[in-house]
Amino acid sequence: MNDPHSESEAVDASTSTSQATKLWSVAVVCLEPEGISRCIAELALANYRDIRLFVDTDTVVPSACSHIPITVLNEQLSRQAVERFVVAEMLMRKPAADGFLLLTPNADIRGIDRWTCHVNQHSAMPEAPLLFVDSRAASNIHALSCEAAKGFLSDLEGVARALQHPVSKQEAFGASLIDWAARTDVPVVEIPLLDSSLLPSDKQPAQAGNDNQPVTGSTTNDSIRISGVSVSIVVPSWNCADYLAACLHSLLKQTVATELIVVDDASTDDTNRVLESFSDRITVVRHASQRGANAARNTGIAAASGEFIAFADADNEYAGRWVEQLLDAILADPAAALAYCGYTKQLADGSRIENRSAPWNTDTLWFGNYIDMSSVVRRSTIPAEGLHEGFRPFDDWRLWLNLAQRNWHGVWVPEELFVKHVRDASKTEQSMAKPHERCRDIAQVRREFAGLVGLEKPVSVVIPASGSGDLTVQCLKHLGDYCGVPFHVVYVDNGSPLATLDTVAQAASDAGILLRIIRNQENLGFTHAVNQGIDASGDADVLVLNNDCFVGPGCVENLVRELRFDDRIAAVGPLTGDDGKQSLRRDDRRSLLELSDDILDELDDPVRVATRLSQKLRSVPEPVLSFFCALLRREALAQYGGLDPQFSSGLAADDEWCFRVRNHGYEVRVVLNAYATHLHRSSFERLELDRDALQQDAQELLHRVLAMGQLGDD
Repeated sequence: MNDPHSESEAVDASTSTSQATKLWSVAVVCLEPEGISRCIAELALANYRDIRLFVDTDTVVPSACSHIPITVLNEQLSRQAVERFVVAEMLMRKPAADGFLLLTPNADIRGIDRWTCHVNQHSAMPEAPLLFVDSRAASNIHALSCEAAKGFLSDLEGVARALQHPVSKQEAFGASLIDWAARTDVPVVEIPLLDSSLLPSDKQPAQAGNDNQPVTGSTTNDSIRISGVSVSIVVPSWNCADYLAACLHSLLKQTVATELIVVDDASTDDTNRVLESFSDRITVVRHASQRGANAARNTGIAAASGEFIAFADADNEYAGRWVEQLLDAILADPAAALAYCGYTKQLADGSRIENRSAPWNTDTLWFGNYIDMSSVVRRSTIPAEGLHEGFRPFDDWRLWLNLAQRNWHGVWVPEELFVKHVRDASKTEQSMAKPHERCRDIAQVRREFAGLVGLEKPVSVVIPASGSGDLTVQCLKHLGDYCGVPFHVVYVDNGSPLATLDTVAQAASDAGILLRIIRNQENLGFTHAVNQGIDASGDADVLVLNNDCFVGPGCVENLVRELRFDDRIAAVGPLTGDDGKQSLRRDDRRSLLELSDDILDELDDPVRVATRLSQKLRSVPEPVLSFFCALLRREALAQYGGLDPQFSSGLAADDEWCFRVRNHGYEVRVVLNAYATHLHRSSFERLELDRDALQQDAQELLHRVLAMGQLGDD
């Protein structure tokens, strides 16, 4: 076929190697260090010799690249600063070069010589200072002339913008180059790196679909790619033979070719027979003993060659475009560590429930996981030590929070792209059947990652008590089990026997709680003990907690969030089951929360009540709070003091403090998604005190104090 265009292409391609070698100086910027060896090998095949590596201080350069000159980047540099440094370094070292290629090593640069040949065709170097990219949205390669490099470096406006708005190293490399070109009207030419016209015939991608192209222990070059990446699917399996075949069939029908690795975690059912029927199409690794899903995933990751890992579960079935759609989403966002989607849950009775998931939101994610493990993850973002092994719950949730902690995020594909079969023996179902254990695990994860939502500063929990060591032990156990933010306890003892202190100290140790004990030789009263605890709490917000009060799951963290994120609030308290304005026994409270009356039968169980409360952060103002459980803002305590010592028994001391701070413009509020069980009157009964008489005296004193202070009674 006599096609002049084709003939011209052939001529240009035949001379591309010499042109590439003559014109270009190459910088490989290893901010995401996977693929360095492959990148250097491709450059060597294209006869590039003038190459320099730019690496972070923690990048391990493969020995095969030891002959390449290396520049170590200061880890304090922002992404814009790195870009300017690289361009300046290359210009200084090779001022006679016609132009520079800036590559990230995760680019698939097969046919790079032909790509630069097309760059040469589009430019009239050195007359025009052009910038070339493989993709404006997620560029892995940039080509610019010396003139363009000089113009970029002299862009003072860009430097000022970088100083005012620095970006992290997770942002797209080259973004400031493209920004500079847009602001200065420098043409930006986009030439797709994997355009079929740019690839040698022996490197053309195969057609999508891999049913007839089995991958067994393949390398990345065997996989069909999207924008120069390869994907490995890792499937952990344990006693899942009833679902495994359907799962593997669905994965082998993906529209993007992958290698498929199944890790059998010492199954005892017919898993082996199922795997043998797929033996020519998958890679199988077996554990000698059961080690857990994450250990199996780590084994699969180690055996995988893909730059992206698609985690699949053996009891799921996946749509044919599951990998393709998630991969497209993550490739469009270089700062994304994972792409995830919704799914359809199929219950044992055949009924189905749709779960669309939701957009990435770190605050929402910290409260509870909504992202399934069946996601595509950028391999370089997986922790170096791998996923946590063993049988610790919430493996997927911990991974997503770990990524967020390292400034990565996820992208959501709003489609249900797989079916999740819910087995009676599934870990999720077992967890849901044990709410007390599940809530303990949730609190542990929240404490571990509290810094993600600005709650890393510990709360000081002040527990005043006289005797009643058994109650204090139970109070501490609930704190240790269900408090989802960092905390320490100041235990103020009013004249208890030393044996009681030993019991309390042992309970705190068993619960892993940091405990400070203040001991009074005699009972100095609730108010004095609370003030001692406040004084010993440093600059922390103070949770005043009766030892006969047992917090429910989410109680403390929801109190903390409401207090810390609204400066107008001086104190917050939870709902409870005893009498008073904070009680769920009140019809208006249950109506507001849309709770049925059967909740009244569960008020003594803070776990069951807490799991029924709405997790939306909501609160309502109240004139006063009861300090059986109340979180007090440190600034309000510093400005207006602790409890009034005139109210020695503690009765009405909480009312007076609330009136006092409200008189200065603060609010006090009840948090409607926080619950604590309070054994009302128990302390007075154990001490054989007449609470009603004390209450009457305290109320009379309160009225006199309010009248003298002219605070007004709302």
